[in-house]
Amino acid sequence: MNLAYYPKRSLAHSLDPRVKLIFVFIFVVTVLYEQNFLAYSFLGGIVVLPFFFSKLPPLKIIKGFIPFLILVVVTILFHFFLTPGEVVFAFGPLTGTLDGFNRGILFSLRILLIILSTMLLGFTTSPIDFAESFSGFFSRFKSRTAREVPMIMIFVLRFIPLLIREGKRIVTAQRARGGKVRFGREFFTILFPVVNCALKRADQLALALHAKAYEPGSMRTSIREFHFMPIDYLFIGYSLLPIVVVVLID
Repeated sequence: MNLAYYPKRSLAHSLDPRVKLIFVFIFVVTVLYEQNFLAYSFLGGIVVLPFFFSKLPPLKIIKGFIPFLILVVVTILFHFFLTPGEVVFAFGPLTGTLDGFNRGILFSLRILLIILSTMLLGFTTSPIDFAESFSGFFSRFKSRTAREVPMIMIFVLRFIPLLIREGKRIVTAQRARGGKVRFGREFFTILFPVVNCALKRADQLALALHAKAYEPGSMRTSIREFHFMPIDYLFIGYSLLPIVVVVLID
């Protein structure tokens, strides 16, 4: 599953990360609230339009969908066989219904729309910018622990790709030696080196922070200050369109 940040110079990339998060939050809530094919067609157009301003390669977006196809198929099958209604398929104890198929398609569209909105955020937003954009908000809290939330977000977002790359490197090395990677004993031969690598990197990070006299909870400035631009306010207005669609259709 590769939904990592894809650097480009585009209108979608230049938007404030907080604005894109607002769009995703409103869009996901409206998708979960609405259960109508007509509404989903309008919502699909709303979430697809920003991709035309992102300069993302179409193949990149398609590859982002591939890992979720299994989830879509399982969703359709579960509703097809477990929803009561007019039977259109029967094989032994298994009975598929037309109502179940329609509900499966509906819920699959819901999943795909939610994934598409999160892809817009993930592909066009740097993890560092995403965390630093919220530093000003958390710095207003008196709690020293709350001020560390952006730093924790940065660590998490940076360590996840590191662990994935380390896991892939170990699997490639084992296959080059003629080994087979399967769930069971072989799985721990991957898990232990990955955990060991994570602990070493965490120790190096702690030493680096200590060498720079890092003090948890202290007030810090950022090399980049985030402010809403006119395009950000326009996108906030665009983010309200899903609510308008739901209100008009209902």
